[in-house]
Amino acid sequence: MSSHFTPTDLHRDLRRLIDAVENLLERGASPVAAPIEQMLRELTSIEGSLNACAIAMAETRDAVQALAARPDPMPEIMRLRHLVEAKL
Repeated sequence: MSSHFTPTDLHRDLRRLIDAVENLLERGASPVAAPIEQMLRELTSIEGSLNACAIAMAETRDAVQALAARPDPMPEIMRLRHLVEAKL
């Protein structure tokens, strides 16, 4: 399954925001450095979550396409459903 995704506008905006904050921090220490560093860590975490979500969505798309190509996908769908329910 493919784990590649295309960055969305949200991904690009988040990356620009992270870059801008990093540039501010590189200019020198200030009284607001600690809150900015915390915000940067949080934004980086959000970016990682977005990337993981995009990869999961791409894998789900690939799995759905593979199921759709089967003559009778119901046995596999039921097997997957039981796996998911067992993890809940």
